[in-house]
Amino acid sequence: MAHQRAIEQYGEAIRLDPQYAEAYHSRGNAYYSGNQWEKAIQDYDEAISLDPQNPLAYCNRGLADGC
Repeated sequence: MAHQRAIEQYGEAIRLDPQYAEAYHSRGNAYYSGNQWEKAIQDYDEAISLDPQNPLAYCNRGLADGC
């Protein structure tokens, strides 16, 4: 389960820098890959909150919300 390892690594990056929007976005992608839609949405929401100019976060959030 590569996505589980990614979730752990991005979680560590977030722990070290809670303002790191890309780590939330990337962890959201890993949750999405693992069919963990609600957790993906939560991370995409946080990424959007921290970086509202990231169009991919909006797109991926919409995709996860449709699952």
